[in-house]
Amino acid sequence: MKSIAVISSIALFTVAGIASSASAEVVLSFGYTDLDGDFVGAAGMGTFTAAATANGALQSSGDVTRLIPGNGTSTFAAGFFALPDFSDAVFNISVFNRVGSRAQGTGAFVLTDTTGDTITGIIDGIWIRGSQGRTYFNGNLSGVVTNNLTGDGLFNGQAGAFDLDFTRQSPMNGAIVQLFIRTGVGFFDTSFSDVTTQVAGELVPTPGAMGLLGLAGLALTRRRR
Repeated sequence: MKSIAVISSIALFTVAGIASSASAEVVLSFGYTDLDGDFVGAAGMGTFTAAATANGALQSSGDVTRLIPGNGTSTFAAGFFALPDFSDAVFNISVFNRVGSRAQGTGAFVLTDTTGDTITGIIDGIWIRGSQGRTYFNGNLSGVVTNNLTGDGLFNGQAGAFDLDFTRQSPMNGAIVQLFIRTGVGFFDTSFSDVTTQVAGELVPTPGAMGLLGLAGLALTRRRR
């Protein structure tokens, strides 16, 4: 059965604003495509959730990569959510304090591997509603930790795995460098469901967390497998 443990979610795009030390070492990255984006709310308030699915045209895929020793990539192929394991990805973000085309958002995310181990963290940032139904979220990630719940010490994909021990780097901070949806409706004002959502993020050890600057371009070109 699938694990659905989360707090609140999102739809976003860049992160051009985390400031300073471009030398910060990215230790972990993740990206998912074709998540199921749902918004429940109206009048500039509500909750957005983007979650893995295998439903009709929405066949989520993704990967999570460790970029330091013990490195590896855990890959989740299109439609992985339908497989009989625990793998999942859920991002939640609230919508509040709307002013014009912008609003604040806070929430959390949970990435789950095939055996039930997780990577969790907090999200906060700004929603930006663009033209033609496009909505983005510029967000920071904080308090990100890995949870070796099964004791195997690995974050396992359908293909690939990596060492789940980030003790020396934890807690990690970082940025949602892309979370983008196109609803076709006025986000903030109208509830919707089953909208394809893309998300990518990168993490650094806490002391270097302010070094993730200008990663939006990377996210735009990084169409996940």
